[in-house]
Amino acid sequence: MKKILAVSVFCILFAAQSSFAAVGETYNQMAQRYGAPRQVSIKAVAGAKDAARYTAAGAKGYSFNINNLTVYALFNANNVCFRMLALHNRALPETSVLVGPAANTTPKVLLRIPRRAIVLQYGSGANAIIYRSFGLPGNLSAEATNKSLEP
Repeated sequence: MKKILAVSVFCILFAAQSSFAAVGETYNQMAQRYGAPRQVSIKAVAGAKDAARYTAAGAKGYSFNINNLTVYALFNANNVCFRMLALHNRALPETSVLVGPAANTTPKVLLRIPRRAIVLQYGSGANAIIYRSFGLPGNLSAEATNKSLEP
């Protein structure tokens, strides 16, 4: 069932070609567009509890240089990106860099703390992409996650 959901999300989100990296793209698509990434420890970008679970399921972590920002991407065992993070930057990356074509839709605001954090939901149900941005001015972070693609 989880594989069917993952394939469905992939087909829905990426039926049209995109010009940016995003949750749901494959490792090969990102590597072709941005060059060979640097492999990173999953523990460096995920909490200890999640890192142990992801590692046991065969997930891998890489860092890409996208628009002069270091963007971390976590891939499941099928080499499909399920989580992207841009940590500790002076500026946030474009939302479309992390959520892809779903950025063209109107998100549902799940949480808003003015000048500190926002949590948005693109899509609905199991196919939803949750986008979070947080931090203080000069030290901003953003992440996008698709729970149905997680290992």
